[in-house]
Amino acid sequence: METHDVYTVLSPESQSSDYKLHLVTLNNHILSAIEDGKDKLYLKASSSTEGYPVIVTDSRTFKIRQQNQSNCLMLMNTDKVNGKDAGVSFDDFKSKLILEDVKPDVDTTGLITIRTIEQLRNTVDHSEDGKGYTLKDLFANSRASKAEFEDIISRQQIFEFRGCCYIAGDALVTTCIGKIVEKLIKQVVESGHELDIMEELNKFKYCEARKCVLGGEILEKHLKELIELCLRKFFGQDGINDDLIVRQFGLEVLRKHKTLKLDDFMIELKLRLPFNYTPQIKLNQALSGCYYTFGDDKLIAYLDDSMLSEDPVRRFAQLFSLKPQWEVTEIEPFIDSINKKGTKPEKFLLKFCKVKRVGKKHYAMPMRAS
Repeated sequence: METHDVYTVLSPESQSSDYKLHLVTLNNHILSAIEDGKDKLYLKASSSTEGYPVIVTDSRTFKIRQQNQSNCLMLMNTDKVNGKDAGVSFDDFKSKLILEDVKPDVDTTGLITIRTIEQLRNTVDHSEDGKGYTLKDLFANSRASKAEFEDIISRQQIFEFRGCCYIAGDALVTTCIGKIVEKLIKQVVESGHELDIMEELNKFKYCEARKCVLGGEILEKHLKELIELCLRKFFGQDGINDDLIVRQFGLEVLRKHKTLKLDDFMIELKLRLPFNYTPQIKLNQALSGCYYTFGDDKLIAYLDDSMLSEDPVRRFAQLFSLKPQWEVTEIEPFIDSINKKGTKPEKFLLKFCKVKRVGKKHYAMPMRAS
């Protein structure tokens, strides 16, 4: 890449008419990345005509926004005038660009959802002709850093197969992770630790789990790319993520029944989990943001956050129509997406409802409630 001194680039005789230069105020994170020289900086924008450009490091994403002002900004350089140091103006600006924190985004519009292995096997192979929409293309068209992108595609179950990106359906992922856990438990039992299955299972980090699983019967039935997706999603450097696995199976039960007795839900969930897989189940952790309880907490119901209004007033009205009083820890996940400024949850709640303490717990209720 050819580089120029900024003042040379800005000189009138060197400027081209087909582009316009802007001043950007860099924040501490970007400045540190430049000074350290470890992170690469990328200027990215979606191929869509809508949206906004972003600047990203390897780990964070910032929105670029224009800030207009009444006074004029001048870009200066020092030079010798009549033998003395003097400031020389190269250009002036009536606005500048500033950086703001923004939620990373990956546009999955147009990606096909794969629901069965047969459907996956029948996909067109674009690995040779280069006509497929790859993970590299998806990243280039995203507003996300590399680290954020990797996290998002794991959570949204996006993978590349035969040179093209797809979304793995929930039922397919549930089946695959179930087989992976069964395979790992089988190895634990065969190694003589049948009395300490969960303790030994939690020792499987991503690399160890991958080494054990990628081969044999599972690979023949579920394909390497799908197994890799499940390993990335449910295993990390700290080992197996029990909460994510419980969430995967729990959502399947909730979506099937919509509403059922809490005791019946727990029984069916445990029956759906792989044999001998007995993690500690904490619903407020594993299923946060996709359920609510009612009827003196004896009933549980599925709630899809995406079906709620993006308008805060309307959303709170919808939530309180489901039940008049919510424990704060239960309602918090359903207000996260409308809390655009990242205000502390307790403070944000007080703008739209009352918060009352009962014993050691805090409850949210409509303003008009007594």
